[in-house]
Amino acid sequence: MGETDYLALDGRLLRLFLTVFDLGSVSGAADKLDLNQSTVSNGLERLRRIIGEPLFVRAGRGITPTQEANRLAPLARELLAKFEQFVEAEEYQAENETRPFIVAANDYERDILLPKLLVKLRSLAPNAGLKVLTAGAKETVLEQLRQGEIDLVLSPSIDANVDDLKQQWLFSDSDSLFYDGEIIKGHVTLERYVALPHARIVFAHSGRSEIDEVLTGLKLERDIKLEVPNFSALSSMMKGTNLITTLPSKTGISLLNNMTKQATPIALSDINIYQFWHQAYTHSPRHKWLRGVMKQLAEEL
Repeated sequence: MGETDYLALDGRLLRLFLTVFDLGSVSGAADKLDLNQSTVSNGLERLRRIIGEPLFVRAGRGITPTQEANRLAPLARELLAKFEQFVEAEEYQAENETRPFIVAANDYERDILLPKLLVKLRSLAPNAGLKVLTAGAKETVLEQLRQGEIDLVLSPSIDANVDDLKQQWLFSDSDSLFYDGEIIKGHVTLERYVALPHARIVFAHSGRSEIDEVLTGLKLERDIKLEVPNFSALSSMMKGTNLITTLPSKTGISLLNNMTKQATPIALSDINIYQFWHQAYTHSPRHKWLRGVMKQLAEEL
């Protein structure tokens, strides 16, 4: 401990530290916090005296965090979350909420759950907004959760061994086959499945799909003629063609509701959808309320 004891810490100082830590820039932090650079620099110096260790060092034209700063950053995030919980009523009053709820999802989870969430929010939390972001690569999502930039991520998985991430199962889905029934007549057998041209979704982080693994095991392969980056692009592009696509069944609720749906001619694993959040907000009344609403909506599917 430095010249000043821990009682000199406050939430604004911790937020300032984390903003500089996340952006790697004093000027960037000043812009984001609407402060002048000298105020940010003085705040960092004050925190350095409290901690008794340097938190940032020069690196070229910028700054880089020290080992001590890397150690303190996750603790600071948890403390800020505790400050938030301290001022929240134990019985959360959603009707008094004015802050937006921020949820990251891709278009499958978005179109299935978030319209229902918006309806619920307009009824129970009419003064709060809903901000929807695209769930990107796992590293980006993890940082957004840690920085408090998003409340929840809806996703099949985030495939990351991290101790500070929490999850809750929402619902399961199974794959179905979708196609334009005006073009493709009759049931699609396995023989027709491999003969017809396929469309598929390819995310930036996609690997080899289970469909191709199963077909390889049968000494078969599919003929892929269309690749798109999201679900919503498929409907308009496939209509009027003999393309087929294999996607979660609930896609037919909205995204592919104008396509014919049938069971797949190959056995595939179920898809499980979860909600993810940072552990710092596990006991937040506001966050618990949001997760509870999301879980209820998933159970009603």
